[in-house]
Amino acid sequence: ASCHRPESSFSDQRTTALGIYGREGRRSTPSLSNVAFAKELFWDGRASSLEEQALQPLTNPREMGEALEGALTYLRREPSYQQQFENAFGPGEISARRLGKALAAYQRSLLSGNSAYDRYKFLGEKQALSDAARRGYALFKGKARCAFCHEEPLFTDGRSHNTGVGWNRSPIDLGRYEWTRREEDKGRFKTPSLRDVVLTAPYMHNGSLGSLEEVVEFYDRGGEPNPHRDSALRPLDLTQVEKSDLVAFLKSLTGNPAVGEGRSQ
Repeated sequence: ASCHRPESSFSDQRTTALGIYGREGRRSTPSLSNVAFAKELFWDGRASSLEEQALQPLTNPREMGEALEGALTYLRREPSYQQQFENAFGPGEISARRLGKALAAYQRSLLSGNSAYDRYKFLGEKQALSDAARRGYALFKGKARCAFCHEEPLFTDGRSHNTGVGWNRSPIDLGRYEWTRREEDKGRFKTPSLRDVVLTAPYMHNGSLGSLEEVVEFYDRGGEPNPHRDSALRPLDLTQVEKSDLVAFLKSLTGNPAVGEGRSQ
């Protein structure tokens, strides 16, 4: 909960995550909103289910730094947890499998919706979007090429792409390549959802872009050139008005914050 805060769409608004004893992580904390629909987890997509993902931060030395058996021993000693696990799963010892299922079940409840975009798109409330946001929506699907990777309605394609973020820094974070060892995966990171994006700054896997305006500028340049850059990226030549309209649309993807606060209780 110190990294995934409800008021920040279950991210933490840090450049990179902060773990046990103040140890700094390599990448930013991703939002958990609508993570129920994700087919791959972590920035590099190395986990294929929430049950698999949920246990990894427990043992990561930069995050919680605990042996899995140590975490299970703690839970088994607490009568309240023993009762809750029995209520959920029936008789039996608190196991890694049950712990993963419990954490995953909670994460699947973190749903964001009822944004201005949703009311405009699905409820027919034409005034839900401002004129600027409507123009930005047209740009999003057209000239700005955002929809190539950020597909509606979740605003992600669930796949990984190399945009060149961080390629000019040393050492280079090779992303998905670190576990697949496929040449084409060098520098690829999972496309994040843009829902609630206004709440999750700074942006990109390394938190290197501090505002939506900076993100738009980055893509207007065509990303960062490198040998593995995604072929969909190219300079956009957006005008200042078009950039402003695009940001206005991105801000319309924010869900009802009261819902998020209620889920955190």
